[in-house]
Amino acid sequence: MKLKLVVALLASVFTSFAQAEFIENTDITAYVNQLIKQKKAVYIPAGTYLIDANKSIMPKNGSEIRLDPNTKLKVIPTKHGSYRVFQVKNVKNVKVSGGTLVGDKHTHIGNTGEWGMGIEIRDSQNISISNMNIDKMWGDAIYVGTSGKNSTYDISLKNIKMDDNRRQGISIISVNKLLASNITATNTSGAMPASGIDIEPNNGSMILKDIVLKNIKTSGNQGSGIQIGLSRYNNSTKQVSITIEDHLDSNSRHGLLIGAINKKAIGAISIKSNASKNCFNSWNNVNFKVNIDGASNISTFKGCSGHAKNSNISIK
Repeated sequence: MKLKLVVALLASVFTSFAQAEFIENTDITAYVNQLIKQKKAVYIPAGTYLIDANKSIMPKNGSEIRLDPNTKLKVIPTKHGSYRVFQVKNVKNVKVSGGTLVGDKHTHIGNTGEWGMGIEIRDSQNISISNMNIDKMWGDAIYVGTSGKNSTYDISLKNIKMDDNRRQGISIISVNKLLASNITATNTSGAMPASGIDIEPNNGSMILKDIVLKNIKTSGNQGSGIQIGLSRYNNSTKQVSITIEDHLDSNSRHGLLIGAINKKAIGAISIKSNASKNCFNSWNNVNFKVNIDGASNISTFKGCSGHAKNSNISIK
């Protein structure tokens, strides 16, 4: 009987300790990382908590991090131009879902840098991000890229709303197989390109393969709703393959901007059911194909008539 009582008391103490660590309006970064080291599944209960995005929440292989729908993680204002709330790097089989991430766009200390990320994914495989709101980041809500390994593969972004981020909603720099579905990106402004979604490799060694954007809503972005820029992609061996289905934009500078296609780039972009003002500029590549089915109109902005000079751009 005494043994059972001791066990019960210890269980009660440990439970209370775990709950006590999630104290609203306090920095929970270290505690969440401690939990990640101890267990596969981590649940962050409802409430508003602070995150030191210079240290980041760092999932490990197989981590499943679930935020309550009423959980809000707020970035502690920083002077650093680069940070990330979640750093998903060199890991596989990770799931992050739920809640809201709020950056320091309006409380940032200083004005340098543009790389404050909500979720940064680099050189990781089988990653799922879903059912989240990501707002007011100093840089991007979500960044998908590489640190040089080009090993980012099989990324799923689903049911995500992003508002009032400074540089981008989503930046796609290098990835093999990405599906972004049911995405809303609004009111991006403050640092160029300031687009809802920007697909823009840093150099010719990057990979842009099997990228699918489906059911995308963009509005009020200082730049474009969706932007694809391949000026640095000077690679004639790695084919680009991008598909955009059901994109609706309102009141962004351009709904869809495709341009700056390097002469060496090869591949194709397929667009279906696009309701926006489209812009094609800086177009001098005759080997790169763009097929658009269901485009509403072409922007009247100066420099948006690249499609008229290239027969490989097909608009139906």
